[in-house]
Amino acid sequence: MYNKLRLTKELYENPDGFNSALMDIDPQHEYFGTVLAELDPYERQLKRFHIDIQSGIIKDFFQTSDSAVLFPEFVRRAVYKGLHEGFDKQGEELSEVILKTQISSLDYRGIHYEDNNIILNEELTHIYKIGRRLVCSYEAIKFQRLDLFTLMLKQIGKAIATSTIEKFNNLDTIKQYHEHPGCYSSTPKYQMVYTPIKVDYEKLINRNFEDVVISQYVGFNLLYWE
Repeated sequence: MYNKLRLTKELYENPDGFNSALMDIDPQHEYFGTVLAELDPYERQLKRFHIDIQSGIIKDFFQTSDSAVLFPEFVRRAVYKGLHEGFDKQGEELSEVILKTQISSLDYRGIHYEDNNIILNEELTHIYKIGRRLVCSYEAIKFQRLDLFTLMLKQIGKAIATSTIEKFNNLDTIKQYHEHPGCYSSTPKYQMVYTPIKVDYEKLINRNFEDVVISQYVGFNLLYWE
């Protein structure tokens, strides 16, 4: 049952993500017909440790070594919500020119620099690391309300979305199209490839908030343009 699971940082090493790793050891089908079926595995763990995202404080995540393992996922989910809100608000005009494709972060092992080139579908794709840093101390924020901290994390997600859109609009092809739209018979169509949001889970689990990088890799692959 969910209230007897041993939670460790190794759950974050699952290529499909932390929640998928939890799903493997706490299958959803075991809760069919119960109120717990309405929760995903991560949410069941919040319930287990009495962590309320709306009224709790950051310190609630650090009651035990097990509950501390949940904190990086809390950060990732909040940033992810902000990222999508940022795209929904700023990127409506991109929906006609971009196809989004999420790929595993494992595809980018060994990439450590801001800009890189990778081979994707036999084409050379320029890829960017886009992110922000969380810089604070645990002692300074441990009594901060989780709902307010969520808003701050969502702002990080929105900032990543803004930077991604700026990278796209600065592509030579897109700048040419906007400068001379009448010269082309169609709008350039791109595939945006991206990795899931990544956080430094080891630092967060150990209450080290001094320099936590929250980032993802993004690339744009031109599909066609006439």
